[in-house]
Amino acid sequence: MRTRLARLATPVLLAAALFACAGCGKSNSAADAPAGELVRYTVRGQIVALPAADNPASELQVRHEPIPDFRSGGEVVGMRAMVMPFPVGAGVSLDGLEVGDKVEFAFETRYSPDTQMVSSYEVVSITELPAETELVFDAPDDAPTHAPPAAPEG
Repeated sequence: MRTRLARLATPVLLAAALFACAGCGKSNSAADAPAGELVRYTVRGQIVALPAADNPASELQVRHEPIPDFRSGGEVVGMRAMVMPFPVGAGVSLDGLEVGDKVEFAFETRYSPDTQMVSSYEVVSITELPAETELVFDAPDDAPTHAPPAAPEG
């Protein structure tokens, strides 16, 4: 009886260990984030840096306009204009874009179901704007001044 129990327990324990380790990798991808509300923000900005081909860890950096409807902790707190790194989602092409280009882009933010804090975010689309497009990086004096979402950990 004990040998039969050991034969049954071994595959079950192995499967449980593999399942537990599946979540050990780190990801900044909204698609790979744990279940939670997914919100899309569309914003305009100017490219400050493009990911370096020789540095896979580098990210797109954009100076973006204020995002008045940005949420954190379950409430609208807004986000001031700033330079911010953005992971680029799978299938999003940056071909033809250069530092200094004005762009409109959408990024999806996944919120933790427990805390309603940002758990991940990534650019899901990006389009170059005409060079003469006027970007507004100033915010009204009464605008919220929330910091960017923290980089996801774990």
